[in-house]
Amino acid sequence: MRCTGVPEKGAEYNFYFAPEYNWYGEVVECKPNQSFHIKMTSADEDWDPTTFGFDLEESSEGTGIKFWHKDWPECNHHYRKSSYCWAILLSYLKNYLENGTVVPFEQRE
Repeated sequence: MRCTGVPEKGAEYNFYFAPEYNWYGEVVECKPNQSFHIKMTSADEDWDPTTFGFDLEESSEGTGIKFWHKDWPECNHHYRKSSYCWAILLSYLKNYLENGTVVPFEQRE
């Protein structure tokens, strides 16, 4: 897996998981240290109408990440599988930020 793009509004991002999953999205919001949102533009049929984002929230305990993924056309198998995958990826992000642990893509479940 690799992601490439420039973190600025209007920029195109490429999400390459495999040749059959070579997807694109547009940055629709990017506020440094606050938010980063992507609207999918070329992906799986279910993903194309969707937008996902990360919003940072400061608190007395530190910084929290609020993640969301909206505008799914229906609650089908792909929606459930994608929700599960996001949970796993966010778990890897948490582990990386807190412990510096990197799990290579080939070893991810």
